[in-house]
Amino acid sequence: MKQTKLKITIKTCLWIAFFFYALSVLYICLLSRWNVQHFIQSYESSDAWKAAVSDKLNLMPFRFISDPGHYNTKQIWIINIFGNFILLFPLGIFLPCIFPKTRSWKWKKFIVLIISTILFIELSQYFFICGECDIDDLLLNLPGACLGFAFMKLPNIKKLLSYIYD
Repeated sequence: MKQTKLKITIKTCLWIAFFFYALSVLYICLLSRWNVQHFIQSYESSDAWKAAVSDKLNLMPFRFISDPGHYNTKQIWIINIFGNFILLFPLGIFLPCIFPKTRSWKWKKFIVLIISTILFIELSQYFFICGECDIDDLLLNLPGACLGFAFMKLPNIKKLLSYIYD
């Protein structure tokens, strides 16, 4: 009886933590940058929209290395690199914790899910004109999430998860 209550408490805490993590990602990537008035004005005409998004798309990989001047300061450049790397690290941890079936996933399936998640975020930033749709974000977010997922594949961590869910 005590173990069951403990397991339920742990699972509930994980869900609550995941909820706040997801809200934080949503806020950091979209809501903190969204200007509703600018968004509405941009969609009033195709020319205004084109002007608003003209510099919001980067499909050149590794621009953060080849063009660090794109960022205002070196500090912003460093925050962008490390921030993007660690942004999805918790997702790689939460997925196996909250969704037990993902613990047995092969890397290919996990990577497809993470790339889909990143593309959703990046395309949302582009279409809602609240950030830059940047291939570098994908290249930096993906290894962070994979590192979190790899951490969850460690034998002791897998054993702990088995205790919680089995």
